[in-house]
Amino acid sequence: MAGRLPHLLLLAFAGSAAVDLHAQAATHKGLFEVDWGWNRSAYTRCDIRFTGSDHDFTLRDVKATDRPTAVSVDPYLNPLRITIPQTNFTLRYFLSDRYSIALRFDHMKYVLVQDQRVHMDGRITDAQSDYAGTYVDAPVTLAEPFLTYEHSDGLNYIHGEASRHDRVATLFRSHAALELAEGLGLGILLPRTACRFLGKPLSDDYHLSGYGLSGRVAAVLVLFDRFLLQAEAKGGYIGLPDVRTSADHRDRAEQRFWFAQGNVQIGARFRLSKAPAAQP
Repeated sequence: MAGRLPHLLLLAFAGSAAVDLHAQAATHKGLFEVDWGWNRSAYTRCDIRFTGSDHDFTLRDVKATDRPTAVSVDPYLNPLRITIPQTNFTLRYFLSDRYSIALRFDHMKYVLVQDQRVHMDGRITDAQSDYAGTYVDAPVTLAEPFLTYEHSDGLNYIHGEASRHDRVATLFRSHAALELAEGLGLGILLPRTACRFLGKPLSDDYHLSGYGLSGRVAAVLVLFDRFLLQAEAKGGYIGLPDVRTSADHRDRAEQRFWFAQGNVQIGARFRLSKAPAAQP
């Protein structure tokens, strides 16, 4: 199940949506925007190093994928389960008509592909383990009981973002508009990692594990200057130098990879106070 953190962000979304959304805005400046949506994600292959008191080994060129939830009313529209799919939340503020800043939460899922063959270097010194020994470019299969590894509750990229917005067309007698947006983001990774290896006890608490950099481009359909439907392409770099892998605090993993997202989001824009009257 999804953890508490996405639910707290959902409460923020619900509270913001309660603000009056009916007054028309003359400009973007001073507007808030709240978006909620869903993502598919992809990741480059990477090396993963596992360290601890009884092991220090690296898996080479490991493949991972996301884990989408089948589309259905439940859980996608169930308020109690809406954070289970791969989701995106955005709270944005417009500094001017063209520029905004935002706080974003991307709930991606990262899952090592099971039964893949990779090469391994390093050592396992636990004498009671079936995998004890020294490895030099040794082929291994990633499967139970040796290893399962996933940030499946989620990878959780929490970041600030600066964006530019340009209105490129008006539609339906100005009741709708098409905007293009580009942005750059920087933030932290707070994954909840489920790792099982060498018979060690599972630890799946949230843990600050690294950082991320990202860029995005989006096409936004704006209805009545208030309601949004957005298609977004996003990508970037994730560094995870400090992943918890078991209940033993000495056990860690380290990895770095590139990611890509395709997102669909819905949202609304609003003011917390009335816009100042235009000067004569």
